[in-house]
Amino acid sequence: MATASDNKALLEEVYAAFFAGDLERWFGFIDDDSALIEADCLPYGGEHRGTAAIRAAIGTILECWDDGRFDIDEIYASDTSAIAYGTMHWTARATGTRISFRLAEHWTFNGRKVRAVTPVYGDTALVLSALGLR
Repeated sequence: MATASDNKALLEEVYAAFFAGDLERWFGFIDDDSALIEADCLPYGGEHRGTAAIRAAIGTILECWDDGRFDIDEIYASDTSAIAYGTMHWTARATGTRISFRLAEHWTFNGRKVRAVTPVYGDTALVLSALGLR
């Protein structure tokens, strides 16, 4: 069974792969039992379950945003999950607008696989405005 320390280290690996642009490594943590649950109001919102659906959602996210960085203040972990809290920075492709907003992401794990990730945005109105949708 994983420990809190294991899950914190795993989440650090997951983020390192994503923000290094190593999406194939990142997708190695995803399987058909995984879910990505985004805020419904976003262009990539909703529950995306399974490898194909999560690949499609990540594709849409990367069509919307460029030059992403997540400055993590803290990762809180248990033997089944982890929460990362910090500031997300993105540039909207449609408008060129650079934004920063507070973000928390709740991750649950089954061994070294993601069971679910739910981002909790500090300001979805700012995100929609940057995308030119408000």
